[in-house]
Amino acid sequence: MKICLIFPRSTFLEDPMVFPPLGLWYLWPVLEKAGHDVDFIDMSQRDLQAADLPADFDVYLVSGTSPQGMEIRKIGRELAARGVPAVLGGPHVTNYPRNSRRYFPVVVRREGEEAILKAVDIAVNRRSLLMSGDDLKMLSLDNPAALEKLNAGIVEFPLIADLGKIDVPDRSRASDYRYFLEDERGIKRRATTMFTSRGCPKRCDFCDSPNLWSRRVRYAPIEKIAEEYRQIKNLGFEAIQYYDDILPINPSRMKEMCLLMKEEGFVWRCFGRTDIIFRHGGRDYLQFMRDHGLREMLIGVESGSQKILDGVHKGTTVEQNAAVFRWCD
Repeated sequence: MKICLIFPRSTFLEDPMVFPPLGLWYLWPVLEKAGHDVDFIDMSQRDLQAADLPADFDVYLVSGTSPQGMEIRKIGRELAARGVPAVLGGPHVTNYPRNSRRYFPVVVRREGEEAILKAVDIAVNRRSLLMSGDDLKMLSLDNPAALEKLNAGIVEFPLIADLGKIDVPDRSRASDYRYFLEDERGIKRRATTMFTSRGCPKRCDFCDSPNLWSRRVRYAPIEKIAEEYRQIKNLGFEAIQYYDDILPINPSRMKEMCLLMKEEGFVWRCFGRTDIIFRHGGRDYLQFMRDHGLREMLIGVESGSQKILDGVHKGTTVEQNAAVFRWCD
């Protein structure tokens, strides 16, 4: 079948063509291995409206975040009006599967690499799964038929234990995005994005990551990471933005990655936490990473008040935050 991967417009961003939707690109090789012809559309690239979507695909797979919710609903309505098979996945539907079933006949919660083929099969063979207003009213009355219809369109597989089984994402369209990271000489290096782990053990009240990935951190094996580095380098990128929740959480693994990145000549940026930096060597740990290409680390301080930090279960201290920022300088 001919399948279209769709990333909705990001109307809340000043420049939506900075970071690509890796979630959809992880599905690309899975679908191709199953014999499907796959293409990809980022609707922000040409400011496409739902009605502008091409009509020559057999199945449409959409993924997005909650700030894209309005655009997701527009796409769902358009595809439903056309009567074509459609599947919605991503962080938004993971949190709001019931509401999303009003617009998409099939939705995938959490990880999609192992669930997507089943979801496509359901969408193609059972197209009358959209939830009507009456269906939703019956749900509130615990109606068994309405509940059965709801669940028939929700696909959720167990979280993938071995990330080494996941194919490297298809980055054939990565050059459409523009993100640059400066090296130590102030030269801007073209960057792309990457995940090397999934999950976060922390308990910050405001964060949804554990709902998406769980609190258990699962790591891609170093061999898979090295393969991905080679792909990124061969595509002409010289810098990486990591999207792991806490990239430096495992120092022995971090050091292995640093050695590989040094060989490839990458500079890089990641997310971190001040308590993790303290736990694994403090300033020396930061210095080691800087010596191996680290140029920026995004750290959520959240507040200068210890009372507030404790209240949201951040797990860090004002003193840790101040010290790490001095070290970063």
